[in-house]
Amino acid sequence: MQATRDDLIRQVNERSRQLVRSERLVSVGFLAAGVAHEINNPLASIAFCAEGLQRRLNDIALRYPQEGEVILKYLGMIESEAFRCKEITQNLLEFSRVGERRRDATDLAGLVQGVLEMSQLLPSCAGKQIFFQPQARPVLLANAQDVKSVVLNLVVNALDSMDEGGVLSITLRQHGPMAEVIFQDTGCGMEAEILENIFEPFFTRSRTGKGTGLGLFISHQIIAQHDGSIEANSEGPGRGSMFTVRLPLQAAAAAPIEMRRAA
Repeated sequence: MQATRDDLIRQVNERSRQLVRSERLVSVGFLAAGVAHEINNPLASIAFCAEGLQRRLNDIALRYPQEGEVILKYLGMIESEAFRCKEITQNLLEFSRVGERRRDATDLAGLVQGVLEMSQLLPSCAGKQIFFQPQARPVLLANAQDVKSVVLNLVVNALDSMDEGGVLSITLRQHGPMAEVIFQDTGCGMEAEILENIFEPFFTRSRTGKGTGLGLFISHQIIAQHDGSIEANSEGPGRGSMFTVRLPLQAAAAAPIEMRRAA
């Protein structure tokens, strides 16, 4: 009798959580549309200004090769990241409208490597190490930019959770019909309460105090839309965290489309 009662209570609590999650999802949709609309134009201005400066600095680069190379490199990053932000805001608009997005055959190892090359320049990466261990080079049918945003979010979160000397290990492998990307850090870890709510919208326990509580929620939505899963685990505070992303491979193997490597 007690077991039946506990099961009913569990089902009621789960349904309540689903209802709250659905209501918050509607709120996120409105928020995404508003944010995307407001910041698209300034992002475009940043990108176009960086592009214009690149053209004007070509002469300087010829006269002062070392300094010019560094300047052009960082301007290129500004331009690239501004356009990527603009694409993210466009994705938010599409996310709020709940529409199907284009997918292409994507080299997952190349995508992760591209994210890590950029992550090395983040201030939060200073004094920390990232090891990437691809045990396979799986190809999946995916929206590369969406998956890239998930990988970047997990890497940034891991870096923010660690002190100097911390290590983030990323393993990529193929497990049956699924590709698995495992992010294991030596950071601050998580309590059971945080693990239970980690993918809820607006839930954040960022040590930097800058989190919005939307990154992992949107990452969860993106992976779910790709018919995959994302799980969080931790042995407790001070014992690091592990995130496992699983994405299906069958669709990519059957799709006669051109291979794309995420830039």
